[in-house]
Amino acid sequence: MTGRALILLFAIGAAAAGAAGDGKPAAKAPNNPAAKPAPAAVPAAAVKAAHAGRPDTKCEACHTEDGWLPARFNHDRTGFALKGAHASADCARCHGTDFMRAIPTTCSGCHQDPHGQVFGVMCQGCHREQTWRTEMDVTAHLWTNFPLTGRHGALACTECHQDRRDRGYRQPTVQCTDCHQNDYLRTPVYSIDHVASRLSTDCRRCHQPTSFRPATLLQHEPCYPILQGSHRGVTCRECHNSLVGTRVDHTCSTRNQTCKDCHAHQCDISNAQHQDVAGYECESLKCAGCHARNR
Repeated sequence: MTGRALILLFAIGAAAAGAAGDGKPAAKAPNNPAAKPAPAAVPAAAVKAAHAGRPDTKCEACHTEDGWLPARFNHDRTGFALKGAHASADCARCHGTDFMRAIPTTCSGCHQDPHGQVFGVMCQGCHREQTWRTEMDVTAHLWTNFPLTGRHGALACTECHQDRRDRGYRQPTVQCTDCHQNDYLRTPVYSIDHVASRLSTDCRRCHQPTSFRPATLLQHEPCYPILQGSHRGVTCRECHNSLVGTRVDHTCSTRNQTCKDCHAHQCDISNAQHQDVAGYECESLKCAGCHARNR
């Protein structure tokens, strides 16, 4: 019997078996809604382009039977776990088409350094994997030669570092006048004339980083101590009727003291009390000349 005859007999027998029994038509295969169609075949050219034509590529390492996409690969086994924004990065952005070729694991291996390596290659010192937003905050600035204290801690970086275009921050500011030169020059308008008085441009000698006021003028101590004694803590305007344009000439003579504003004296009584004091006058300038130290 020929092969074609055998196939014909087998088909006839199968049809007869299906019609036998209770006379009912054969049941259809149950409809399983969870069943998924087999993944479509991927053209060989696409596989070659995606994997650089490597014949040793194991599909099951990244793909499942449910479909070719999305592909999953346990990157932890490579020694470079994908965390933060790296977890959503496209594989080809780092690997190109050759997934077997080793690539750098340093930040500079993928990311261009906008700082020109001024801060080295350890990006994680200021940045985190979640975002490029810097963490060079007030605490981190303590490592520099200019810790940010007081109001400096609330300033934006570009307030002192002017190179906004390339974010290089290659012009660190450590001198007060680098930012406060205009403030220094404008002092005759609202305070002691710093320029004419030749006061230091190191603002920290007299001012605190929290505010320009109140200030401590150390040159005041030899003339009239206000850092100790009963006058400790008084402000400038409590004794001087004006400071605008005042020049500190180290002669202890500003000629604008107002002792009588705080110390009420009746000149007739004071005159009687100072009859034996040579050079006495019932004036503030005279009071300060005698009643200065440790009062």
